[in-house]
Amino acid sequence: MKRISILFVCMGNICRSPLAEGIFGHLVAEAGFTGDYTIDSAGTGGWHEGEPPDRRSIATATTASTYRDSAPGASGRVTLGISI
Repeated sequence: MKRISILFVCMGNICRSPLAEGIFGHLVAEAGFTGDYTIDSAGTGGWHEGEPPDRRSIATATTASTYRDSAPGASGRVTLGISI
């Protein structure tokens, strides 16, 4: 089976997208499909690049038992390679 890549995107990549990545990763693992997916998250802007997820997102994920073990520096930015 071909590996499926999924990218969750929000503005800063410290709250919504890492939370979505963690939840989806948790569901994929529960279903036994970890090897079938590449899951990541990114932001459209670089405001929080290199920062860990927001403490409130971590608290929400921990409460829901879907904590994403993100080391500091986990936040990334979406970049588009556009040629003219």
